[in-house]
Order: sequence, then structure tokens, then C-alpha cells
Amino acid sequence: MPFRLIAYVILDDHFHCILRPETGSNFSSILQSIKLRFTHRLNREQGITTPLSLWQRRFWDHLLRDADDLHRHLDYIHYNPVKHGYVIDPADYQWSGASGQRPISARLGKNGDTRRNQIHGF
Repeated sequence: MPFRLIAYVILDDHFHCILRPETGSNFSSILQSIKLRFTHRLNREQGITTPLSLWQRRFWDHLLRDADDLHRHLDYIHYNPVKHGYVIDPADYQWSGASGQRPISARLGKNGDTRRNQIHGF
């Protein structure tokens, strides 16, 4: 199930991510694996021995259409902890790919040509 993780944020009972599955991989298997591995590691690190229901059962997926759609979703993911009142600045949220930095779309600027040139290879 190889994939490339582009962006993520982990919240109390769900997470958001942008990922690119490699050939032969599918979202359901990838997300099941991510949830399972995260929960096992959390249990091990926290010494939890009882069954733990951590995640929402369903997931919503969206195929990104273009660079603008990608950047809207990057902002949504990175600003989600702000929306929920956890932090004021996305860079301050520990459980995010934006931790310690400004969101990717802010770093790339607002010029459409510059942004499109930067995302090739995603």
C-alpha cells in the first residue's frame, strides 16, 4: 500500500490528509492501515491495554481537480486546528504537517503561475 503523504492533521476523533496512492493502492486499505498503526503505537506508548475506539468509522474522499483545489484543501487541513479552537496559528499545532511552519499554500504565494510550478510532482 505505498502512498505519498502530502499534508495531514490529527484531531481528537478524526484526521484529515492529502495523499497520493501509488499504482495498485486504494484509499480504503491505506486509511485502514494508517488508523490501525496509529492506534497500535498510541496504545503501546501510553500503556493502554483495553480496546480503544479512536476513529470515526467512515471516511470521505475527494479527487483533487487542479492546483487551486489542492491549495484550498491544504489550507483547510492546516487551518483545521484553528477552526476548532486548539491554536491561533496552524504552525503551533503539534499534530499537523504545518507544525513549526506556515501552511504550504501560504509559502507558495498567491500567484497562480508560481503555485502551479511548485506542485508538479505531487
